[in-house]
Amino acid sequence: MLYIHWNPDLIMFHIGTLSIRWYSTCWLIGLLLSYLTVKYL
Repeated sequence: MLYIHWNPDLIMFHIGTLSIRWYSTCWLIGLLLSYLTVKYL
């Protein structure tokens, strides 16, 4: 189990002083996909 990185970096990238995190990006992708699915239906 040593090949698993148990403590990944929470921040995807920085834009100046603004930090974009993985968690918020996954939320936005999920909301976008949900919106597109409902719009299609």
